[in-house]
Amino acid sequence: MRKITLAAVAALAVSSPAFAQNISVEVQGGYDAPSFDGAAGKVPGVSYGATLALEMPIDESIFFGAEVSIDDSTSDECGGAGTLADPSVCVALGRDFGAGVRFGADLGKSSSIYGMVGYTNLRVGVTADDGTGPVGAAANVDGIKLGAGFRQWFGKRAYGKVEYRYSNYEGGLERHQGLVGLGYQF
Repeated sequence: MRKITLAAVAALAVSSPAFAQNISVEVQGGYDAPSFDGAAGKVPGVSYGATLALEMPIDESIFFGAEVSIDDSTSDECGGAGTLADPSVCVALGRDFGAGVRFGADLGKSSSIYGMVGYTNLRVGVTADDGTGPVGAAANVDGIKLGAGFRQWFGKRAYGKVEYRYSNYEGGLERHQGLVGLGYQF
């Protein structure tokens, strides 16, 4: 999946000189709700980050493109008392790199809808303490990201967006995000 996504990004980037006029920079933030297999409930937090997107019109109202993103999160979960009998364990979500494709349609001159699919790589940190001192480790987990969004233009270049993302990572971690953002298309 990673090789297909990177090939799509590279192909789109060199496909047309006019394509360079459809580069967008976006910032986003919002609700982040990860869940772990076997864990009781979700661990809500705030997600924030940026996206670089390249889009190419297919016809007058349909577009296709590629995107790369980096996000971070405040989501973490701790449990236990930090003793030998009841060690504490904390799981914290860190940076999340993503790359994928997006496709969409204009809903008139000032709004559009889009969907996306791609690869995602999340950094997860785990800290444990049994009263003798904390011990920590971190690992990267790979996954697939799906999403959909609505974009409202404010003039010719600036826009706002509302976006939903679902990510499914290896190791039983899933994530639902509801984001809002601002973008500028060059």
